Amino acid sequence: ALINRAGEVTIRRSGDGHFRLTATVDGKSIRFLVDTGASRVAISSIDAKRLGFDPARLTYGIRTTTANGTAWVADISLGEISAGSIRARNVRAAISRNGLPESLLGLTFLDRLSGYEVRGDTMILKP
Repeated sequence: ALINRAGEVTIRRSGDGHFRLTATVDGKSIRFLVDTGASRVAISSIDAKRLGFDPARLTYGIRTTTANGTAWVADISLGEISAGSIRARNVRAAISRNGLPESLLGLTFLDRLSGYEVRGDTMILKP
């Protein structure tokens, strides 16, 4: 990711067609798939453990519809997600009971931005 003078974070499209961003979550480096179709930030089981959550002890009381069908998730709050000069505090997130192959940077983070856009193979996150 590149950061310009305006604090915008620019991400290049991966070979698989997706945009990925490494952000700092509560002091830990987490690699996210940027997912504008995900209503929340969603944390994989592996990343949840790195952040100090015990997936076996969470309450998966929220039913949600995903691209892969219905899932049960635990509602969590992340203290801070930062990427470059962009910072979002107290971000609502979810951990899926079935686990995810990778963490998703969804709308509970993206909606904190002034905007984001895709131009060709580049995504720009605007603080």
